Amino acid sequence: MNQKEPLIKQGWIRVLVFCVLYFSVLVTGSFLILLMMMVTNVAGNMQDALKQLNAQDSIMPILYIVLYNFTVSILFVFLFRKYIDRKSIFSLGWELQNHVSHALIGLCTAIAIIGTGTFILIAFNYVRFTGWFINGEDLFISFGIMVLVAIAEESVFRGYILHNLMQSTNRYVALILSALIFGIAHATNPSFSWLAFINIILAGLILGINYIYTQNLWYAVVLHFAWNFFQGPVMGYEVSGLNFQSIFQLDIHGNEIITGGKFGFEGSIIASVLVIIFTVILGLSYHKKTRKALAIQAK
Repeated sequence: MNQKEPLIKQGWIRVLVFCVLYFSVLVTGSFLILLMMMVTNVAGNMQDALKQLNAQDSIMPILYIVLYNFTVSILFVFLFRKYIDRKSIFSLGWELQNHVSHALIGLCTAIAIIGTGTFILIAFNYVRFTGWFINGEDLFISFGIMVLVAIAEESVFRGYILHNLMQSTNRYVALILSALIFGIAHATNPSFSWLAFINIILAGLILGINYIYTQNLWYAVVLHFAWNFFQGPVMGYEVSGLNFQSIFQLDIHGNEIITGGKFGFEGSIIASVLVIIFTVILGLSYHKKTRKALAIQAK
């Protein structure tokens, strides 16, 4: 048998097996962490433990779950990549050389969307700044959490899932399917809603739009990190329903479909529109560059 051939030939079957095992372990471990919080009297019951995750004065439970998720994510991607795909985990797209510009595009895209959305909300009196405060320790931990989340989730959803789906179908169908899985994976987050679900799927599209052309992860990792960090620990929105101590304090009021409510800016209809606009712009840009490169090669 050729050792370079995947153990499971069909990419979509590899993804299916990966998702079943990965999410089973992830959910079980998160449940055990919440149970441990109860046993150690950090929380009185399961509902209490879930509330602790959403309390601004208690960042450590979030850190424990993120560390667990990070470990499981990297371990699963490594094991599946090595023993099922029979390739290196680094071949999923971790080469930084020649991709710094893509990483910078990811950074600028996140800041542009969060900044534009906030400006719109302020202009229409849905948001106002009430003050600012810097807690160095919490900010440092939050920074670390967002780095771990970005690396773990991009390794799984864009790195493993999208990469393997692209081997079973065309790039656009693979992108949509991976974004749908990404949305479903966030369904247990606090304050989850139908609009939040749609926006997480849209986030999956904008996070993967670079990967289907470059098969490199740095754009997605930096965009994912910057989106979460600037949305929560900097600007003061919730991040997918979770609270973080932030530099700026916001007074958010009015229709939650417009503001995002307790799920954060990414639960807002304004986020929906902006993400769609930026995804289309980026997609057209990458498509044009790809066609130009193919035309040059054909000459």
